[in-house]
Amino acid sequence: MKKKWKVVLSTLLTGTVLMSAAACSGGNEDLVAEKGGGSKGDKQKLVFLRAGTEDYKKEAFMKMIEGFEKEHPEYEVEYQEAPWGDDFETKLNTGFASGTAADVIHYSLSSIGARVPMGQYECLDDYVADWGDMADFYDSVIESGSIGGKVYGIPYTPDARMFAINTELFEKAGLNPDNPPSTWEELKEAHEKLLVKDKSGNVTQCGFGLPTSGANINQYLQIFAMQNGVENLVDESNDKILFNEPEAVGALNFMKELKDIGLVEWDNTQSDQNPFHNGTAAMTILNENEFNSINTGDLEGKIKMVPMFSEENSATFCGMHFMFMNANSKQKEGAWELMKYMCSENSMNLWMDTVGAAPVRSSLEKPYLEKNPENGPRIMEAIENGKGTPKVPYFNSVLTYVDDAMEQVYYDQSNAKTALNEAAEKVQEEIDNQ
Repeated sequence: MKKKWKVVLSTLLTGTVLMSAAACSGGNEDLVAEKGGGSKGDKQKLVFLRAGTEDYKKEAFMKMIEGFEKEHPEYEVEYQEAPWGDDFETKLNTGFASGTAADVIHYSLSSIGARVPMGQYECLDDYVADWGDMADFYDSVIESGSIGGKVYGIPYTPDARMFAINTELFEKAGLNPDNPPSTWEELKEAHEKLLVKDKSGNVTQCGFGLPTSGANINQYLQIFAMQNGVENLVDESNDKILFNEPEAVGALNFMKELKDIGLVEWDNTQSDQNPFHNGTAAMTILNENEFNSINTGDLEGKIKMVPMFSEENSATFCGMHFMFMNANSKQKEGAWELMKYMCSENSMNLWMDTVGAAPVRSSLEKPYLEKNPENGPRIMEAIENGKGTPKVPYFNSVLTYVDDAMEQVYYDQSNAKTALNEAAEKVQEEIDNQ
């Protein structure tokens, strides 16, 4: 695959920042990472903070840290981690406010729009200028870690959403799993045929596993809206709101049709409620890590990734995780050395093998596809056609208001046009007050 990926992503950030993107600079000097500035004997101490707490990912990072310390005996690295979401945001906010933030931070694209304007992430232009490895990264993933043409994050792990089906449920309903839905109309027809209710009329199995509440249900609207012709929820280049455009309204109306046909309702923040995971939904949208984690037990060998359900526009949601440097670290030279080591071809190959994630380096594409001949091309396609939440300071408000609007529509408290227009008015007010 050529360097044409269109990855632009987001993960939910809890906290709204009403500031414009800052120029490439080192940030506020009063916010200094004291831990990074410390030393033990003759060793300089660096602090590395990652988002997430999975043990197998920690193991991979610890191997990298061990290798780095052997190659750079002048440094000692302290490993830290925190769960995604509020816990990680709190840790970052507390660290930056107290001057104890980590020197190197592993986090999501969505944080760029908020933390770059606050001067918390270092502009990496001067660092990458002489780093030959940058030529190995896909152009679009480099762009996704940039604002105003300036690089702030080194891409690490893509987080694309793919279309997956339960082949066993398809066969039981008389549907051919080798011929999955390829249009919205076919998706709705399959959704109806896969519906199962008990004697009391309660839905016990549905076709498409669409969440109707919880955070980040906006990602589903974004996928349908982009397939219907909208570029994204917001045009970040000019702060133009797009999630209430006619195409987006049409997308939400279609999703409401699926809801009215019948769903196994679930909260998007509660993975144990996910009907596809539990074998009570035959279709869903998921990421690579999620697919690998549920392709076990009763579902092993019964689920597979298939082409996105839109032949004309296979757009989907795609996120990205990055390595960032604390703009106020006292150990910027050491922080960059650690980042280079963790983002080297060897380290990222270790990460790819451990996590099973698609690569962001062209040199790793071939070995990845060789190890993932069935799903690999599908995942790469999703990354190429995917976009994430816009890198804007007010993105958390976009997510919150769109989530609320969707719930109002699902539960008949409003219609799609009215709910999305009202959400757009609230976001516009925030934009105007920047």
